[in-house]
Amino acid sequence: MINYVSTRGSINTKTAAQAVIQGISEDRGLYVPAQLPVLPFSLEELTGKTYQEIALKVISAFFTDYTEEEMQACVNGAYDSKFEEKEIAPLVKGGTGTSWNYIMERLLLLRTWPFLFFLTF
Repeated sequence: MINYVSTRGSINTKTAAQAVIQGISEDRGLYVPAQLPVLPFSLEELTGKTYQEIALKVISAFFTDYTEEEMQACVNGAYDSKFEEKEIAPLVKGGTGTSWNYIMERLLLLRTWPFLFFLTF
């Protein structure tokens, strides 16, 4: 099971469920994993999967104290028809004229940046 710690250094650790329920740590910090999990799949296994299928696999590796059914319900609720485009995070080919501003603009417009931020921890 993965434990979560505060970004402000509190010695108290929480399970994923405890961190989600509490929201902000006692010292007003954010909860982050104490260590990054080893993903139980290879990147090749994600080829051809939908955004929701990939999200379920990745997020489930971080929230091990939730059941698969609970995680599926969260993913279904987060990544449903509220997105303007059918592809939640479409891939665009880089190259001449592609800039980080354009890429970040696309991510912000598609409202995927919170999930991407979560993956950078």
